[in-house]
Amino acid sequence: MQLHLERGRHWFELTLVTQDRPFLFAKLAGSLAAWGMNIVKADAFSNAVGVVVDTFFFTDRFRTLELNLPEWGRFQRSVADVLNGEADLDRMLRDRLRSEKQLAKVKVRPGLNLTMTVPPAAL
Repeated sequence: MQLHLERGRHWFELTLVTQDRPFLFAKLAGSLAAWGMNIVKADAFSNAVGVVVDTFFFTDRFRTLELNLPEWGRFQRSVADVLNGEADLDRMLRDRLRSEKQLAKVKVRPGLNLTMTVPPAAL
């Protein structure tokens, strides 16, 4: 399996070349979603001997890859681990959903405090 990540002008491009297997395309899409990426477009090609070339174009809404170059390697390893069955994609997606639904760290009670100030000239 080979993964190639490239930064384009408006999005990232992740290309996968490997032997086809069930749910490969879905796992790749799920891996991107688990990282919080927004998929813009995807292409999938295969040949008669079962070699696939899948390419996903996506934006990084949190700018994780743009602002943290070391994350490129971790991102690619994470995607590869999902595709190889070494990482639990369902858990990764649940964690992503949970992190986006976190409650506020501080609760603020709404209220209104009215005070009337009388100017000194009115006294």
